[in-house]
Amino acid sequence: MMAIPGMTSSPESALTRNPIDRSSNWSSVPCSQLRVPPTASASDPAITRHAALTDNGAIYTARYRKGTTAFETELATLSVVHKHAAPYHPQTCGKVERFHQTLKKFLNAQPDADTITALQADIDRFVTHYNHHRPHRSIGRRTTAQAYNARIKATPAPATTSHYRTRHDTVDNHGRVTLRYRGRLHHIGIGRPHAGTAITLLTHDRDIRIINRHTGELLRHLTLDPNRDYQPQNAKGD
Repeated sequence: MMAIPGMTSSPESALTRNPIDRSSNWSSVPCSQLRVPPTASASDPAITRHAALTDNGAIYTARYRKGTTAFETELATLSVVHKHAAPYHPQTCGKVERFHQTLKKFLNAQPDADTITALQADIDRFVTHYNHHRPHRSIGRRTTAQAYNARIKATPAPATTSHYRTRHDTVDNHGRVTLRYRGRLHHIGIGRPHAGTAITLLTHDRDIRIINRHTGELLRHLTLDPNRDYQPQNAKGD
């Protein structure tokens, strides 16, 4: 992922996702406004393979927050194994960092883009040259397209796309607990009478059961609505 400074018509930066096939250097670079980061795409040849390697940025993983991001959820849907670089070891992702440098040099040499569409057009010209015309020493002076097309592809293995999670928490003073889904924090209403109650959340994707940890009583069973922050009691998904 690479941030590009504000365009001439907007002070806001753009964000690019720069997946690279490690064996051939094949790349594709979609971009978006910084507030709407691109995610994995089923049509992206650098993504829809056996595994994807990323760093531990918050946009890629929520494992340290005991949740999942939209990126992790989409990779699981595609049955792609998600691998993480070792913390504080940027050399693991050195190939894509070098690609960032090359792309930035190209963009700095172009007239400033005034829209996302214009910026994407500049990037597309670069990617076409990078993939189909520029020879690479690391792959025998071939283009990335030649190297990519010459190799047998490792495809995703069949895997479950379900996400299971167990978490212990305490109902807050407002009778709510929080749960992070696809990188977004949601508040689930249980009721003020249960404030201070120790609970266990059993999560299967969006299906959630909230149980009194000491008595085993089911306090609430709901289907999470990902489009709203607060999940009220007696909602449609209960």
